Amino acid sequence: MSYKVVVVGSGGVGKSALSIRFVQGNFIDRYDPTIEANYRKQVEAGTSSSSNKDSLMLDILDTAGQDEYSVLREQYMRMGEGFVLVYSITSP
Repeated sequence: MSYKVVVVGSGGVGKSALSIRFVQGNFIDRYDPTIEANYRKQVEAGTSSSSNKDSLMLDILDTAGQDEYSVLREQYMRMGEGFVLVYSITSP
């Protein structure tokens, strides 16, 4: 089973760093603006008390946070089945 997960938020809040950390296990500590990046990761899901786990494929879309790409947001929202909202607690 496959699910489309969209990572959204303003520019520079860490969407790409979070996505890459989850998928590859690496942490990127430099800012490199992303227009759009796609990742895939297979995960196991189920209750902690159950030995029966389902294997799921996550199609992760890391979106652009810059205002000049705001026209793409509606398209991202239509295609997603799950969303991760990333924001900065230090930026009003």
